[in-house]
Amino acid sequence: MWRIIALTALAAPALADEAAQGHALAERWCASCHATGPAQGTGGDAAPAFATLAATRDDAALTTWMAAPHPPMPDPGLSRDQIAALLAYFKTLRK
Repeated sequence: MWRIIALTALAAPALADEAAQGHALAERWCASCHATGPAQGTGGDAAPAFATLAATRDDAALTTWMAAPHPPMPDPGLSRDQIAALLAYFKTLRK
């Protein structure tokens, strides 16, 4: 049991770092169209807020959307690690 607790404690900072990387990616690549922060409103129909996307889409839908976005959203060609980081950030926005 203590091993599970220890591994969880070690993994928590890694997940926080991954979410921080995802937030940085969102600010750099997505913020010109999407509200990327938790307190930035709801966004528009064409570019919904990240908080709205996090609340209305599951992990699989978000991953698929980031891997192959549809127009009018440009495809930034995200790597698997970048998608994982953005997904970790989306998870922090869920209430």
